[in-house]
Amino acid sequence: MDLLIKEELKKERESKGLSRERLAAMSGLTSQTIYRAETTGKITFDNYLRILNALKSHVSTTSNNSNISTLSNSL
Repeated sequence: MDLLIKEELKKERESKGLSRERLAAMSGLTSQTIYRAETTGKITFDNYLRILNALKSHVSTTSNNSNISTLSNSL
């Protein structure tokens, strides 16, 4: 699951045009936490949910929610 998480988080963040710093601010986490999640896949469940919620709230203003479903289904 770690491999899926790191690949999908980075892919989703980049597809939304978000920097690690912006996603960190949106989720209430540090950019180091985002970096660690994207490079190692190691993340607490709570932090994972915080990131998903931040991505979901961001994409609700765009037209593509399909990747969020993929991330949520990896739980």
